[in-house]
Amino acid sequence: IPYVISGIMAVIIAIVARSHRRRQGATAVCCLMVAAAVWSLGNALEICSVGLEAKTLWASVEYLGIATVPVAWFATALGLTGKSEWLNLRNVVLLMAVPTATQVIVWTNRYHGLMRYDVRIDASGPFAVIAKTYGPWFWITVVYSYTLLAVGTARVMKAMIELPGPYRAR
Repeated sequence: IPYVISGIMAVIIAIVARSHRRRQGATAVCCLMVAAAVWSLGNALEICSVGLEAKTLWASVEYLGIATVPVAWFATALGLTGKSEWLNLRNVVLLMAVPTATQVIVWTNRYHGLMRYDVRIDASGPFAVIAKTYGPWFWITVVYSYTLLAVGTARVMKAMIELPGPYRAR
């Protein structure tokens, strides 16, 4: 239920952000919320699914959001800190190279195991979940994602510290 609620809330925020798309950073926030919604709702459907094939399908759908959230957060951070001009088409395409490769690898994983292998159901807890061993591409994605998340967060924190006194408190 929490995943469904957070997914619905993310969709609502995406709709509101889209209605303000002329404002700096609003498009990035919209993309961030759509990606978060896909991730959250995909996770809910994975948990509710029965059988390895269905759970694996929804886990793969989740990666549409998982791989996109770091880029969307980075873009949001640039928009919030007044650097959205850096997000030209070339740079966005470059930023999306790893997430795009991740999608191809996730959806073709059964042929190479670069993302995950030894995939099985673990029913030892309150509900059955997918257990797996992560492949080499997973770790590349993790490093890339956490780097974008950290740099985006650092930019926002720096901008907050540099705000004049009354605005910093907000």
